[in-house]
Amino acid sequence: MRDYEKMGNGDNVIFLHSSYSRGILAFASQMLDFQKQYTCYFPDFRGHGRTRCESLEWSTPRIADDIIDFMDQLNTAAAHLIGYS
Repeated sequence: MRDYEKMGNGDNVIFLHSSYSRGILAFASQMLDFQKQYTCYFPDFRGHGRTRCESLEWSTPRIADDIIDFMDQLNTAAAHLIGYS
């Protein structure tokens, strides 16, 4: 994941959209409330939003690896995760 939006301050929260969503727009109704208390990250999964990829193959292990890579990119060891499927 290369592209993401960041909002707010506080403990890290990473929002995980489903494979068929519109990325950050999936959480539009929660964004304002959460950013009052948390640093909110809204990453684009592979092939979504502005993030391109070589393979659109989806699997739970692949998404987990993407999230770990994203957290490494942010240099953060811990975050709350919020998502849906």
